[in-house]
Amino acid sequence: NNCIKDIKHDHFIMHPSEPGNGKFSNCSKEHMIAFISTLLPSCFELKTKQNCSTEMKALPGVSMNLTKICKIAHPNFLKWNVNTDLKSDCRFECCSPLPDNSYYPTCVKHPLPDGADCGGGKRCVRGTCGYYDKYGAPTMRPQDA
Repeated sequence: NNCIKDIKHDHFIMHPSEPGNGKFSNCSKEHMIAFISTLLPSCFELKTKQNCSTEMKALPGVSMNLTKICKIAHPNFLKWNVNTDLKSDCRFECCSPLPDNSYYPTCVKHPLPDGADCGGGKRCVRGTCGYYDKYGAPTMRPQDA
């Protein structure tokens, strides 16, 4: 689409250099609505009598190992270190020392997977840190004891 992005602040799903984030921009939503409005009503009718519902499963971030994500995403890193300083923003960094043994590592930011802990008893769901159960349903803030 021809959406203009504020690259410094908006990290949406269609972002050119940081794809895979949890939200569509308003511009992308407008393009989708325009396309969907061209479809015939029959496209939205239930075509089967079979129950298509699926068993609820815990979100992947509930049990996912961030180091494993780093190893898959960055197979050429010398060593994999995970930095979770950004977890309250539902992001983490994969870091590795540089081959020249420099003091500063190279780090790459990634979105935390849905269901991952983001601190204070909260979980990340669609890029937002909040009170959710392990399935992604909103929950109430726990009362202080």
